[in-house]
Amino acid sequence: MMLDGEATHTAGTVVFGQASRDFPPKQEAMHAAYATPHWIDGRDRPTVLVSVWKAADLFLKTVSPEELERFISITPTPLLTQIVKSDHLDHELCALIFRRRDQIDGAILYPNNAPRWRKFMEPDFSTAALAGEETWTLLSVRAQLVGPQVSFNVAECTMFHVPTVFDFGWCLCAWDIQRKIINIFDPSYDSCTTQRRKDLLGAVADKLHVALFTLIYKLFSNWKVDCIRRDKVFHVTSPTTVRQTDTGVWIIRVAKHFDGRNVMADMSEGAIIAERQEILAELVQMKENVASLPTNINDIVNAWAIE
Repeated sequence: MMLDGEATHTAGTVVFGQASRDFPPKQEAMHAAYATPHWIDGRDRPTVLVSVWKAADLFLKTVSPEELERFISITPTPLLTQIVKSDHLDHELCALIFRRRDQIDGAILYPNNAPRWRKFMEPDFSTAALAGEETWTLLSVRAQLVGPQVSFNVAECTMFHVPTVFDFGWCLCAWDIQRKIINIFDPSYDSCTTQRRKDLLGAVADKLHVALFTLIYKLFSNWKVDCIRRDKVFHVTSPTTVRQTDTGVWIIRVAKHFDGRNVMADMSEGAIIAERQEILAELVQMKENVASLPTNINDIVNAWAIE
């Protein structure tokens, strides 16, 4: 939907493409230091237990479409075809997954509004930026950085993950604000990537770079960041060429396990399959679901949390 102005909608939901020229007051973003990476002391998110994703998978296969729509505010088809199976990940579902990853970081790695090392940006930012839109006018983009749902100081984040979709699949750009580096992850890089492809990704990174820092300057004051002199680093992370239909899940796994220099995880085809299972389990535990989780999944998740 494309809506102008402040149209009302259900709390906790996002209307893609909704724009408003009425700017909120700029937020103070006093930058004293960058957040300490959670990798330093060995903290990482726990792996989802097999019992959790099996329960989630069973629920998806047995629930009626009407119940599932109420359950997660998305039709069941994308979950079944893009997560359980292996269809290409679409824009909206990728946005949902990146939002969920941000929620999990806040709950597990950086509780109680602790300084966050990384920030997951949803793909509507990159899509709008590459289309030449003024991203700071889009409510769904603004809500990722300012508003009641952002309870931490964004200026302390070191790494900003930005997923981008192309006709050949998904890629990921990760801005290291402290080291002034744009990390570029192309699933097929070093296997079938041509110089033309590399030039394309470099140009896209440049455009997203301008859009990201313009967004920061528009929404914040006293956030002292330098927009110029950014080096680009192209990363090789997969032992084989990634299938186009797996690129969406691939960049999600990269974003979760990138420590600023290396991807600290297996990126083989088998690991991508396991990542699909984790994504499914994470989505059914999403904060602000329209409906509550089924009792059997709640019991498993609660037991997992205690463990």
